[in-house]
Amino acid sequence: MVATSGDKLIVNDAISSLKAFLPKASLITPNIPEAELLINRAIELSNLDNVAREIGKLYGTSVLLKGGHLDALQNEITDTLYIYENDAIITLKNPWIDTKNTHGTGCSLSSSIAAFLSLGPDLEDAVKKGCHYINRAIAQGENKVLGKGHGPINHFGLK
Repeated sequence: MVATSGDKLIVNDAISSLKAFLPKASLITPNIPEAELLINRAIELSNLDNVAREIGKLYGTSVLLKGGHLDALQNEITDTLYIYENDAIITLKNPWIDTKNTHGTGCSLSSSIAAFLSLGPDLEDAVKKGCHYINRAIAQGENKVLGKGHGPINHFGLK
């Protein structure tokens, strides 16, 4: 719904249709601006566990609340996974990589989680592996130059 750049990717009229669809999903992966659209209010950043749980219970699905918009000053990314089926909160941390090459991270993350789920691990394991994969892809692409603005992560050549 909202890109890394802050640009909206969906028109306001479509948000209610999207919200109606969310209970059919096994996992949703909102960033902070998207989460604020889902609960129709600003998020207090000190309470992300409760926000992830609130969104999960509101829509009846598991939630990976992505913290990439928040943590540049802390040298790490903190994502919050709420697993709906057992009401569990898992905190995931990865190093912050100071780069403008983050275009497509949200789509790549959700795709990598789906790919890991297809291999058989449980949701928690698939999310951990997906977050780790994306962090490595950002690191591998941090100095690449391609076009202007936010460049892509490097999906290939991961070491």
